[in-house]
Amino acid sequence: MVENRDWVTYRIAADTQKAFFIVQFKSGVIEQVRITLALDGDDPKRWTIASEAARKSLHDRMLREQIGLPPYRFDWGKIESVSDARNGASEIIVTYE
Repeated sequence: MVENRDWVTYRIAADTQKAFFIVQFKSGVIEQVRITLALDGDDPKRWTIASEAARKSLHDRMLREQIGLPPYRFDWGKIESVSDARNGASEIIVTYE
């Protein structure tokens, strides 16, 4: 997806098209993984505020079911469910620190 000096970014779509991943490396070390889960009937050409709110809710629910209640801070880094008002995207961000 992007290669810029020390930074390399890959976009990966699961075969089932149920999840999309962006994996970012700095100097060959994984820095961050961004995960976007697909909604039933998801059409990226028909983005709406309501569909993105539903995606954020799906991300939050999945994290609660799998990990428990936030905050999700660990010795190795953190996991966040975010909704970015600038680009209108909701995603799960795993950051390695």
